[in-house]
Amino acid sequence: MPWWTITFWTILLLVCVAAWRLGGRHEREAASLLLLAAISTVLVRSSAAGRYSSVEVGVLAVDAALICGLVVVAVRSGRWWSIALAVLQGITLLGHLGKFLDPGLWRLGYAIMITGPAFPGLIILLIGIIQGRGAATSQSNTTSSRPSSRVFRA
Repeated sequence: MPWWTITFWTILLLVCVAAWRLGGRHEREAASLLLLAAISTVLVRSSAAGRYSSVEVGVLAVDAALICGLVVVAVRSGRWWSIALAVLQGITLLGHLGKFLDPGLWRLGYAIMITGPAFPGLIILLIGIIQGRGAATSQSNTTSSRPSSRVFRA
């Protein structure tokens, strides 16, 4: 397995754990969508010998479903990171369109276009988790002096 694949899966899992433990609802949703899409992509992509020689229809379907989910998260959250994540997924879809419009497109070029936005997407989600955590901490600091009707569990 190439080093970049190991690196991607390691970073993906670490970001997912961070989202599930430290993130808010939208961060957890986005992380779950990314993990599900990554696993689905492995299951539907073509064999290594023929990979990226034509439009990866299964991967295209996964990417289309992922952008739908990310757009829902972006609309619900309205946070910059969720919008940026959906835009990166749109760039991935443009890679599929490029291969469709030009079937002679170099295989490596197609591979880079549809996999390249994944790493920046993970970084953006991680920044969103950190910013959301900071906002939650500062919000709890400003509201801690006020009485609360909520019951918190330890």
